Amino acid sequence: PVVCATGKAATPLVRLLEFAYAIITPCCRFFNQNNFPLYTDRLQELGLPVKELAVGMGCMLSRIHHFAGTDGRDIEFVVGGSPKQQASFWCIDFNQVQGINLAAPLEEKVKQLVDSFYINDPYYPRPDMDYWDDFKAAYLHEAPCSNPGLS
Repeated sequence: PVVCATGKAATPLVRLLEFAYAIITPCCRFFNQNNFPLYTDRLQELGLPVKELAVGMGCMLSRIHHFAGTDGRDIEFVVGGSPKQQASFWCIDFNQVQGINLAAPLEEKVKQLVDSFYINDPYYPRPDMDYWDDFKAAYLHEAPCSNPGLS
């Protein structure tokens, strides 16, 4: 197990990378058993709740946009846990997130959100992918209709 500076075992993390299906390639030279990409097909093979993960991502991205007022640029979704605890769903890596200028015209705000969505690695479903409808419905359900200029 990985050990933190505190001397306690670290919680393993699994990056939810590519909300698509893995392309079979030769094994990479580097593999970290505590932090590795997990593709949709592998999530399904493991019996993990892929639809619920897509819904959770939609809710979280909507909150990041509408409540935190940021664009979510380069965020990562991870699942972590240990054999003794239930897995948790987290959003990490906010170092490139940018605030949304609420005084800007609506078109600028929408462009910023769309750009950050597509610039990001595909941690969440994209249009025409499996689970897109679940992700989109959760995003829209979480978005407040009263948020001026963003909803």
